[in-house]
Amino acid sequence: MDNLDFLHVDDDAEEQPESDDDGSGPVNARAPADSDVRRSIHGEHTAHLRAALGNTSVLADVLDVLAFMKTTRINILIFLDALLWGDGECISDATCRFARAALLTSECFPSMLECCHTPPKTSTGTRPTSGHDVLEKFSQECVERTIDAEMEMTARFFASPQEDLTAKNLVEVDFGELKAEISATAPTLWSVLRTAAYRPKQAKRNKQKNPDMVVLHMISQAQYTRSNRRAQIAKLWSLYLKACSVPVRAFDALHAIGLVMSHKWTVEALKKLSDTAMELIRQFIHLYPWLITHDNINIAMRIFSQRLDNKGKFISGCAFTIYLLPSRAMLSEMLNREVQAFRAERATEVFDLEDVFYGASDADLRLQHLDKHHVLRILLDCPAFADYSDPHHSTFDRPQPTYALKTGPENAVKMFLLCTNEIDESSYDGTLKVIDDVFRQLGINSMEEQCKTATKRFIAWIGDQLTVERLRGLWKFRHEDHNSFNRPDFMVPIFGWFHVLMAFANSLHKQFLCNSATTGSLRHAFDLLKRKGLVTASTKGPFWHHLHEALHHISEAHIRACWLEVGRVKSLADLKSKSPAQLQELAEKLVLQFASRAALNEIDLAPDGEKDEVFREWTMFLVGVLPYLHL
Repeated sequence: MDNLDFLHVDDDAEEQPESDDDGSGPVNARAPADSDVRRSIHGEHTAHLRAALGNTSVLADVLDVLAFMKTTRINILIFLDALLWGDGECISDATCRFARAALLTSECFPSMLECCHTPPKTSTGTRPTSGHDVLEKFSQECVERTIDAEMEMTARFFASPQEDLTAKNLVEVDFGELKAEISATAPTLWSVLRTAAYRPKQAKRNKQKNPDMVVLHMISQAQYTRSNRRAQIAKLWSLYLKACSVPVRAFDALHAIGLVMSHKWTVEALKKLSDTAMELIRQFIHLYPWLITHDNINIAMRIFSQRLDNKGKFISGCAFTIYLLPSRAMLSEMLNREVQAFRAERATEVFDLEDVFYGASDADLRLQHLDKHHVLRILLDCPAFADYSDPHHSTFDRPQPTYALKTGPENAVKMFLLCTNEIDESSYDGTLKVIDDVFRQLGINSMEEQCKTATKRFIAWIGDQLTVERLRGLWKFRHEDHNSFNRPDFMVPIFGWFHVLMAFANSLHKQFLCNSATTGSLRHAFDLLKRKGLVTASTKGPFWHHLHEALHHISEAHIRACWLEVGRVKSLADLKSKSPAQLQELAEKLVLQFASRAALNEIDLAPDGEKDEVFREWTMFLVGVLPYLHL
């Protein structure tokens, strides 16, 4: 070999492009045939020597080298050991450096190792195994060292000191971002676990399943077993599963496999979060306007080892929620007295029944606009109108809201949960205990705070129909008490919107259920749609959810049929030729003829022999269901 002393730079640590060779070639490892691969100076030198050899056998040259080694009293092991950093003089020698770099940076080097690991079979059909076990053990040790280092590098992503246990830190955890950071920081660890969880064949045939979350939790469990301070994901799952009422024994089983924290830690963490939230809400109620909702809850206290002094029981309790409104919604401290004066003044006046029966003309006009918009949206959202020429025309815009609430982060309503207590609110005495408990938890139950509540606070108290009736009953029974706090004049009971929605749906169910033989009834539609569990109204379970969906589907079918009738077409697609103005006219006609009280009056005034009871049933249903759909 020529003298290469001009190479003064040590190329041992120089990074070279990775080879595309998969190691499945013949015994004599060859460089890739791709001429576009940019070779280093060592690769160019090796390629030059291979070109000079051509197809000439190298056996004689190899034997000559081995024979020469014998004369110098070294063998292949001593030679490679000295060349590969085993001898100080060889380390610094330029010729040895060049030869060493040529070997280690060669595109053929991986295939050489592959041949050492899995040599080709001999003529007898056996495969030599002398180097297999050595390379297997060495590879395992290398991977173990790399994984250990990467586990320590990714520990910071799972670190979760106890002082960082806050609601803000918990909700800021982003699993997608966490996966990206860990896979980039620990590529070997991620690749090994992903290969263990997902075979290449699965990746080809399965386009939806993604094992990344499984791999992330594998690493999380391993980090947790290394240190209980690396439990960010375990803490999240602990709090979530505890909120889902997972039994203690199930918690212990999940804790044993490193998926969650211990049950004791979880209970203490929830108490810490609860105490922090309670301190905040006690401060916030003096700074922001607020309102309260509460409802009864039923809790089954389960036991696993029943004894005479350890029995399961059923608790009727009450759950409270405080809503903090934006600062701009703050009411005047004089409003309390003004409302009391207004109530006293109007208590002797008789209200007009016509206002109750006939409503207000401006409200009726707003409802008509909403009805027209809703039937238009049903037409535009159907599959037949997917390619309508002008679906975003201003004619199809939603009517302006009557009282539009402002949006944005500064107008967001914040919600705080108070502690659940074992109080049955179904009685008047229970309702009084609920009020006292709310003020106790909020820290405004002192005599000074009671005076402030009675004279300066005005609280919206929201609940279901029973809650509102009990609160109004307290007004009636305690109207002669000596102070405003005991009466209680500081609150305004409000029937909750969600309960209004449920009551409205139950009313429609009661009016239009009828029986299966009545065409156009809800019972008949339920049978056609094969909807189960909707015949008997229920306040428990998913009844309202299923009824809500059914009302939307049935009303949409009715309105589509009305579009066919009012447009005098056989298919909704035939209406695509209409302009937005023409569709609006048809919508007005549809509401007037099929979903208005005027249409009902016209049907009722018809002679008995000409009345269409099915049509009347449909019209009554649309008149009743459209306001529900607007909620």
